[in-house]
Amino acid sequence: MRCGRCSFECPVFLHTANLWGGPAYGGPMGMGWTAITLGEDLAGEISYLCLGCGRCDEVCPVEIPLSSIISKLKARAASRVE
Repeated sequence: MRCGRCSFECPVFLHTANLWGGPAYGGPMGMGWTAITLGEDLAGEISYLCLGCGRCDEVCPVEIPLSSIISKLKARAASRVE
């Protein structure tokens, strides 16, 4: 669907614009898309900017658990760091 409503609610996106989330789509929605298209390594690195506030989940019209996806990307990135 990629409506972008999550981006307008995200406090990180409000300050970074399309610089956070990925090159194709910014914001919370872009994090999952970046992981799929460009790999979890890149997505994991930029996922640390997410505050984990969950505002993206609250406004998603199709109830995609974006904060959960980003949290899992963070956990996978952390497990790769030694």
